[in-house]
Amino acid sequence: MAPEGATGALLCTYSPKSGSAGASLPLTESEPLSGSPATLVTYLNSLKGQPPAVPTESDACLEMLRASYEIVLSYPDRNPVIVGVFPNCGVVEQDGVVRYLSSLRTLLAFWG
Repeated sequence: MAPEGATGALLCTYSPKSGSAGASLPLTESEPLSGSPATLVTYLNSLKGQPPAVPTESDACLEMLRASYEIVLSYPDRNPVIVGVFPNCGVVEQDGVVRYLSSLRTLLAFWG
């Protein structure tokens, strides 16, 4: 999911506006990670590659006005890695690799 060795992480929040269905979401906030990037990378890499056994509302990949996120991981010796976070579907994705979130709240807690 995410290579080891990240030296920083930025959480970018994209919030939809009413009536903007199908339009690109505007960047509404960005917040640098104040804690350990290594702990965040470990968490991302521990996410499961299979959906939860119990069906959840995310199984339908709901189309609703809800924020989405990107995590930009910075590295000293390579280009940044962008991890897409799609709460409506309950997944994170990086370069075609998809993992399932058990809790969006747990992921966002890395930023306080």
